[in-house]
Amino acid sequence: MKRIVHLLLVVSVLLVGCVDVMPTEEKQVEIQNKKVDQGIKEDNKINKAYIIRSEYEAILEKNMQLEIQYPVIEKMKNKNIEEKINYLIKEKVENYKKKLSTGISMYIDFGIMVRKEERLSLKFIISTYKKDGSYLRNEIDAINFNLENGTIYTLKDLFEENEAYIEKLNTLLSQKIKKLEYPLLVKFKGIEDHQGYYLKEEGLVVYYQEGIYTPYQIGPLELEISFAELGEILKK
Repeated sequence: MKRIVHLLLVVSVLLVGCVDVMPTEEKQVEIQNKKVDQGIKEDNKINKAYIIRSEYEAILEKNMQLEIQYPVIEKMKNKNIEEKINYLIKEKVENYKKKLSTGISMYIDFGIMVRKEERLSLKFIISTYKKDGSYLRNEIDAINFNLENGTIYTLKDLFEENEAYIEKLNTLLSQKIKKLEYPLLVKFKGIEDHQGYYLKEEGLVVYYQEGIYTPYQIGPLELEISFAELGEILKK
């Protein structure tokens, strides 16, 4: 039964993640025409019509199993940036594989949280089970790309260059925690070093793995903050 529920969740994430992965031919023409109208040199501008293709890999052995779907970026104008992004994604995939051990089954999928010309935010869902099918844990992972140069956006990169953003974020997060319908396992400590997050169209989501603040019945703690709430501390 748990395996069936998991598969349904995987299908759901895939359907959401695949929306608008490839712009229509008409949209591509519109994008190209807009570039010409603005007088932007093609060599210095990323082609918005890049493709996000889903790649599948599996390790199916008697005592361990892994099935993973991960994104591959194609048809970017700047091939160096494309290769760099795909390398970083593949590096993450290989790190997931290292967590696989005897008696464990892992199922990993991804969602496209933000897909724009200049940035891309990807969320990974990692579900782990014991050999007998009993639940072990769910984890979230994310990677946020600056598509202008192929680098990864850390949380700090989103804000003006001072420490005020941490205080602001902690205040907003504490307010949201007070509105939760369940208590945390321990007192909230705020933003961590190397804080995990992913972007959304109108904001960002800070997350903490289950077991830190929430039990497995609830899953990872995800707290959404709108860009409007962050205001002047965001980089322009």
